[in-house]
Amino acid sequence: MASIEIVYMAATATAHGTGQAMAACPVGKLLVGGGFDLGSPPYSRRMHVRRARDYNDGTLDYWEVIVENENDVDYSFAAIAYCLSQP
Repeated sequence: MASIEIVYMAATATAHGTGQAMAACPVGKLLVGGGFDLGSPPYSRRMHVRRARDYNDGTLDYWEVIVENENDVDYSFAAIAYCLSQP
């Protein structure tokens, strides 16, 4: 029976800068979707997702998230990958 594994990869976007997080599926698992976590207000209100997409480097499947941080402080966020075990 197939099962879904959730992979969570945290990263930090610098103040008034951008950040990238890439959550990788383990070898042998197939990326079937993804998402992101921008945390809680008030800082998350000034975080903007510029890209959220699947990515493959030839070896692994990733869920990539790029954000823009309009806050005056560095702020953490995360990419989330949903990975299916292949029977």
